[in-house]
Amino acid sequence: MKIIIYKYANVLEVHFDEQLGMMYADQTRMRQVLLNLLSNASKFTTNGKVTLTVNREKDEFRPEAPLGMIIFTVTDTGIGMSQGQQQHLFQPFTQGDTSTTKKYGGTGLGLAISRHFCQMMGGEIIVKSQPGVGSTFTIRLPMTVQD
Repeated sequence: MKIIIYKYANVLEVHFDEQLGMMYADQTRMRQVLLNLLSNASKFTTNGKVTLTVNREKDEFRPEAPLGMIIFTVTDTGIGMSQGQQQHLFQPFTQGDTSTTKKYGGTGLGLAISRHFCQMMGGEIIVKSQPGVGSTFTIRLPMTVQD
Protein backbone atom coordinates (compact mmCIF):
# COMPACT_ATOMS: atom_id res chain seq x y z
CA MET A 1 0.00 0.00 0.00
CA LYS A 2 2.82 2.36 0.82
CA ILE A 3 4.13 2.06 -2.75
CA ILE A 4 0.95 3.20 -4.52
CA ILE A 5 0.50 6.12 -2.10
CA TYR A 6 4.01 7.39 -2.87
CA LYS A 7 3.86 6.47 -6.57
CA TYR A 8 1.29 9.25 -7.09
CA ALA A 9 2.92 11.63 -4.56
CA ASN A 10 -0.02 11.37 -2.15
CA VAL A 11 -0.16 11.74 1.60
CA LEU A 12 -1.97 9.10 3.67
CA GLU A 13 -3.63 10.20 6.90
CA VAL A 14 -5.19 7.75 9.36
CA HIS A 15 -7.59 8.86 12.10
CA PHE A 16 -9.33 6.56 14.54
CA ASP A 17 -11.39 6.70 17.70
CA GLU A 18 -9.30 5.66 20.72
CA GLN A 19 -12.31 3.75 22.12
CA LEU A 20 -13.05 1.53 19.10
CA GLY A 21 -13.21 -1.75 20.96
CA MET A 22 -13.00 -5.12 19.23
CA MET A 23 -14.64 -5.97 15.93
CA TYR A 24 -15.22 -9.62 15.11
CA ALA A 25 -15.20 -10.04 11.33
CA ASP A 26 -13.70 -11.99 8.49
CA GLN A 27 -10.17 -10.59 8.49
CA THR A 28 -9.46 -11.58 4.86
CA ARG A 29 -12.62 -9.91 3.52
CA MET A 30 -12.11 -6.81 5.63
CA ARG A 31 -8.50 -6.46 4.51
CA GLN A 32 -9.53 -6.87 0.85
CA VAL A 33 -12.25 -4.21 1.09
CA LEU A 34 -9.94 -1.66 2.73
CA LEU A 35 -7.12 -2.46 0.31
CA ASN A 36 -9.48 -1.96 -2.66
CA LEU A 37 -10.72 1.39 -1.37
CA LEU A 38 -7.30 2.72 -0.39
CA SER A 39 -5.73 1.55 -3.66
CA ASN A 40 -8.47 3.19 -5.74
CA ALA A 41 -8.25 6.40 -3.74
CA SER A 42 -4.50 6.48 -4.31
CA LYS A 43 -4.73 5.59 -8.00
CA PHE A 44 -7.26 8.34 -8.78
CA THR A 45 -5.43 11.01 -6.75
CA THR A 46 -2.18 12.71 -7.70
CA ASN A 47 -0.28 15.07 -5.38
CA GLY A 48 -3.19 14.91 -2.99
CA LYS A 49 -4.41 13.34 0.20
CA VAL A 50 -6.02 10.00 1.05
CA THR A 51 -7.60 9.74 4.49
CA LEU A 52 -8.78 6.64 6.37
CA THR A 53 -11.02 7.37 9.35
CA VAL A 54 -12.38 4.68 11.68
CA ASN A 55 -15.12 5.43 14.22
CA ARG A 56 -17.61 3.53 16.31
CA GLU A 57 -21.27 4.46 16.38
CA LYS A 58 -23.65 3.22 19.03
CA ASP A 59 -27.29 3.03 18.01
CA GLU A 60 -29.77 1.59 20.49
CA PHE A 61 -32.38 1.28 17.73
CA ARG A 62 -30.46 -1.33 15.70
CA PRO A 63 -31.22 -4.77 17.19
CA GLU A 64 -29.00 -6.43 14.57
CA ALA A 65 -25.99 -4.50 15.92
CA PRO A 66 -26.29 -4.47 19.74
CA LEU A 67 -22.63 -3.48 20.14
CA GLY A 68 -22.94 -0.65 17.62
CA MET A 69 -21.51 -0.06 14.18
CA ILE A 70 -17.97 0.49 13.04
CA ILE A 71 -17.55 3.05 10.27
CA PHE A 72 -14.57 3.08 7.91
CA THR A 73 -14.35 6.17 5.72
CA VAL A 74 -11.87 6.52 2.85
CA THR A 75 -11.70 10.05 1.44
CA ASP A 76 -9.51 11.32 -1.38
CA THR A 77 -8.83 14.61 -3.13
CA GLY A 78 -8.73 12.93 -6.53
CA ILE A 79 -10.60 13.25 -9.80
CA GLY A 80 -14.04 12.50 -8.33
CA MET A 81 -17.07 11.14 -10.20
CA SER A 82 -20.31 12.39 -11.65
CA GLN A 83 -23.70 11.15 -10.42
CA GLY A 84 -23.97 8.99 -13.55
CA GLN A 85 -20.62 7.35 -12.89
CA GLN A 86 -21.55 6.68 -9.26
CA GLN A 87 -24.77 4.91 -10.26
CA HIS A 88 -22.85 2.16 -12.10
CA LEU A 89 -19.82 2.00 -9.85
CA PHE A 90 -20.60 -1.19 -7.92
CA GLN A 91 -21.57 -3.27 -10.96
CA PRO A 92 -19.05 -5.96 -12.01
CA PHE A 93 -16.70 -5.06 -14.87
CA THR A 94 -17.88 -1.43 -14.82
CA GLN A 95 -15.75 1.65 -14.32
CA GLY A 96 -16.54 5.35 -14.37
CA ASP A 97 -16.20 5.61 -18.16
CA THR A 98 -14.00 4.36 -20.98
CA SER A 99 -11.48 7.18 -20.61
CA THR A 100 -10.97 6.19 -16.97
CA THR A 101 -10.40 2.58 -17.97
CA LYS A 102 -7.82 3.57 -20.58
CA LYS A 103 -5.93 5.98 -18.31
CA TYR A 104 -6.04 4.12 -14.98
CA GLY A 105 -6.57 0.47 -15.92
CA GLY A 106 -8.26 -2.10 -13.72
CA THR A 107 -11.00 -4.65 -14.26
CA GLY A 108 -13.93 -2.94 -12.57
CA LEU A 109 -14.29 -5.79 -10.08
CA GLY A 110 -12.80 -4.32 -6.90
CA LEU A 111 -15.79 -2.24 -5.85
CA ALA A 112 -18.32 -4.92 -6.82
CA ILE A 113 -16.44 -7.44 -4.67
CA SER A 114 -16.10 -4.91 -1.85
CA ARG A 115 -19.86 -4.23 -1.79
CA HIS A 116 -20.57 -7.99 -1.84
CA PHE A 117 -18.19 -8.58 1.09
CA CYS A 118 -19.73 -5.73 3.10
CA GLN A 119 -23.22 -7.10 2.53
CA MET A 120 -22.07 -10.61 3.50
CA MET A 121 -20.77 -9.16 6.79
CA GLY A 122 -24.12 -7.46 7.50
CA GLY A 123 -23.12 -3.99 6.39
CA GLU A 124 -23.06 -1.61 3.48
CA ILE A 125 -20.75 0.57 1.41
CA ILE A 126 -21.79 3.91 -0.07
CA VAL A 127 -20.06 6.58 -2.12
CA LYS A 128 -20.31 10.35 -2.33
CA SER A 129 -18.28 12.15 -4.95
CA GLN A 130 -17.96 15.31 -6.96
CA PRO A 131 -15.92 15.68 -10.17
CA GLY A 132 -12.67 17.53 -9.56
CA VAL A 133 -13.12 17.47 -5.78
CA GLY A 134 -12.69 13.82 -4.79
CA SER A 135 -14.61 10.86 -3.40
CA THR A 136 -15.67 9.48 -0.05
CA PHE A 137 -16.44 5.81 0.44
CA THR A 138 -18.13 4.85 3.71
CA ILE A 139 -18.35 1.30 5.06
CA ARG A 140 -20.78 0.61 7.91
CA LEU A 141 -20.51 -2.79 9.62
CA PRO A 142 -21.88 -4.22 12.87
CA MET A 143 -19.25 -4.55 15.60
CA THR A 144 -20.12 -8.24 15.72
CA VAL A 145 -20.25 -9.34 12.11
CA GLN A 146 -22.49 -12.15 10.86
CA ASP A 147 -20.76 -15.38 9.80
